[in-house]
Amino acid sequence: AIVWSQNNGLQLQNLTIANSLGDGVDAGKHQAVALRTDGDKVQINNVNILGRQNTFLVTNSDVQNRLMTTGQPRTLVTNSYIEGDVDLVAGRG
Repeated sequence: AIVWSQNNGLQLQNLTIANSLGDGVDAGKHQAVALRTDGDKVQINNVNILGRQNTFLVTNSDVQNRLMTTGQPRTLVTNSYIEGDVDLVAGRG
């Protein structure tokens, strides 16, 4: 992922997050996640999120990438644009 946040209360506004990995390598072998959030109460406003597979990954994992079983991640996205080829918004939890 280009941006990976594990904090609660993340706020992103007025920016573009783009993963262009597929432009230079075999696109079939890489996901090209642009934004991954593992925290709760994430707010995204007026943000362009550009990638390929799993462009915006919303999950609730700890720092060792183990699924947390307590609580669910909550994310609010407003006035934003998400672009990709497969599973634009994906996650677990």
